Parts: sequence; C-alpha cells; structure tokens
Amino acid sequence: MSLSSLWKASPDEIVKKHLRQVVGLAGSGNLGDGSEASAEFRDLLSVVPKECLVRWAHDAVEEGFQDSGFALQDLVNEVGRRLGFAVSHGYYRGRRRIGFDGLWIAPSGHCLVVETKTSDTYTIELKKLCAYRDELIGSRGARYNDSSILIVVGRQESGGLEAQIRWKPQPAVIRFISVASLLDLLLLKVQTKDGGTQSLLVRKIFDLLTSDDFFSFVDINPAVKLLSFFPNMTLSGQAGTGPLSPFRTPLSAQGFNEEAKRTVIEMKDIVGYVTRKGEVMYVQLRRRFHRLGAETFNRRMARLVADDDHPDRELKVVERRGVSGRTVRWVLPNA
Repeated sequence: MSLSSLWKASPDEIVKKHLRQVVGLAGSGNLGDGSEASAEFRDLLSVVPKECLVRWAHDAVEEGFQDSGFALQDLVNEVGRRLGFAVSHGYYRGRRRIGFDGLWIAPSGHCLVVETKTSDTYTIELKKLCAYRDELIGSRGARYNDSSILIVVGRQESGGLEAQIRWKPQPAVIRFISVASLLDLLLLKVQTKDGGTQSLLVRKIFDLLTSDDFFSFVDINPAVKLLSFFPNMTLSGQAGTGPLSPFRTPLSAQGFNEEAKRTVIEMKDIVGYVTRKGEVMYVQLRRRFHRLGAETFNRRMARLVADDDHPDRELKVVERRGVSGRTVRWVLPNA
C-alpha cells in the first residue's frame, strides 16, 4: 500500500489513519529534506479535510514517533497556507544557510519566521531564531518593521517560554502560539460562512499574527479565544446579541482593537491573580475585580472557567466538602 492509495479513500477513512501510518506510506517512509516522502506527505496535507490536520497534529504532539516533529512542522506550515499566508517550507534539520521551519508571508508583505516545537520543555535558542530573521532580511530584502518570529508550540509544559522571551530581550518581535490555538483560527475561518464577516475575520487573523497594532502580548493564545467571538458581532456598529454585544463600533474600526486589548488584559489579570494565589474563593475573586463591574466580570469568567464543552480553559470551579462557597483554582495545561 502506498500513500497514493489514500487519495482514493473517503475523508472518513483518511481521518482514521494514525499520522505514523500516513508518514510510513510516503516514499521511503522517512521524512527528509528534499525527499520523495516529504513531497508526497506535503501534497497529501494540501488536500485532506481539516479534520485530518486536527487529528494528525494531536498524534504528532501527544504520541511522538520517529519523524513526528518533522511531520508537525509540515502540518503547521499547511495550516499557515490555509489561513492565507504564502508559505515556504524550511529545513527539517538546520544545517543549511537559513534554518527556519517555515517562512510565512502575509498579503501585506509582512514576513513571519516560524519555528515549530513539540514542547516548550527544552530551552528555545532565541538568538538563533533572530539570526535566521537577520539572514532572511539580508537575503530576501525583508524589512525589520515588516518581519517577526512566531513560535508554534505543541505542549506548554514548563510554562517558561513567555518569561524566557520577556527576560532575554531580542532585537526582534517574538510571539508564541499553541498548535491548538493555531488550529482554532483555521476552524474559525472555515466555519464562518458569511463572506463579509469571514473577510474581516481573516484580516483580524493576519493582524493578530503580524501586527503590533492589534495585540502586544508575547503569548497570543488568549487573543485567539477572544477572536472566537468575532462572528457574533455585527458589521453595522449596532449592539449585537453575542458575548461582545457591548461593543458599539464596527468590526473594522479601531474601537474593536482597543476593546479587544482591554479584554485580554483583564482576562490575563484574573488568571494571573488565581495563579499567584493557587486557590481562591469565588466571592474573593469577584471582590478583587470589582472595578470591572459585575457584568464585565461575569463575561470574563464565562470565557475562563472550564466546563464540559470547554475542559481546557484556564480556570476550574471546584466544590470542596466542608468549605462553604465555590473555589476557583488554576488548572495547568495537560493536567
């Protein structure tokens, strides 16, 4: 059986295949720079349904195998392509002139040097990434103001990546996003059916990943969660019925950017406070953030507290026997 046989299979049959099986069917079964296996695998990724990308990304992150890191690199680049970037694949092994994992160019001309990591457990060589960016600028004519670095992480286990970036200033704009959040952006784009809304959404996705004017945070995962509200907002500037209905400006206006920044800051403040305390009574948390007002606080908590449909959200409400009231505690990723 070869990888070409999967082209004839139904989407349901393809998505059932484990990533290890798919890679094993490509060429010699081993991904390598310039190899037939790599070319076949990338061709398949370009046509499979989005569900395959989600399933196979999970396989690469949670069930590592030989070449799983290389496969994840190709998967991330395919997501970038489907988001609308012009994507150039980098090298699996950084032994060539410029060793980036991917180069994404937005319609605006902004260049993203993309680095993919299965986990943030190991220290990422930020200076090397900046050197790749410098070489890119020198060899391709990119400008400093129109280029930045995006680190895509499969598992956030150590939690130290943001601190590493903040406390070791680099001569470049560096942000990071999880593989899951990147896939969320793709699903949000695909599931937004209204043409006008999708067009504006895509512009916001480009802003989120490339522009300093939209979000200035190193960790842009919270901003992705906020952006999921976007299709519920109205284009007319009138109040809508979605979670962000208090917004009074059209989606394309600067008001959206300012309100979005404020929302993310408030959400990060709540999570940061609970993280420092370890465990906080719900009523204490509400009093601590009384400045937000009851309505705003409740909206923020609605996006932060995990439930059956959203088990991966940052905060979890737990009931403890013998303790009156509700307690909110921090839930670590993959805990």
